Amino acid sequence: MLKGPKRFVKCEGMNHYKVTVNNGECTIYFWSDAPRKITKVLLRLWFKKFRNSGYYNTMQDFFEECEYRLKDSSDEIERYISLTLDEVIP
Repeated sequence: MLKGPKRFVKCEGMNHYKVTVNNGECTIYFWSDAPRKITKVLLRLWFKKFRNSGYYNTMQDFFEECEYRLKDSSDEIERYISLTLDEVIP
């Protein structure tokens, strides 16, 4: 049995995430099969190190290199795992 916040949602083995970056400057929604803690670490690495490096074209490429799936989600869903990343985009 999976444990987590009540906002946890399961869809095809993936979790729906809402990520707020730099105090609300940017909000992204996506699906991923990575656990919450790993997702937070990968997002910090993406925004601080790899986003503008040219090594990966997209965040999806970066997650796939780390052997996790990531799928864009343009729709706001009521149930999600919320992550906040402050001061990650220079």
